[in-house]
Amino acid sequence: AEIAASARQRAMDKLDEIDRLQARKANMDARLAALPDDQRRVLLYKYAYGWRMDSKVPYMMHASRRTCFRILDAAIDNLARFGTQLDLY
Repeated sequence: AEIAASARQRAMDKLDEIDRLQARKANMDARLAALPDDQRRVLLYKYAYGWRMDSKVPYMMHASRRTCFRILDAAIDNLARFGTQLDLY
């Protein structure tokens, strides 16, 4: 009975953790959806696809390297403005 109660409590703790992570994801999805398309695309290319900012991202954006960095900086500023901090942990 004691083992079952312990296992039940661990399962409930994991479910709570899943709920917290889902809430954080929903929050970040809302922040990303509020960004302009070019900012969202640069973030996607750099962080989701892992493409390099000095070659692949500018190529896919049809923009200069410097312009892509400006767009990235603006995206990060906008994300920071949507929330006082990115609550990732």
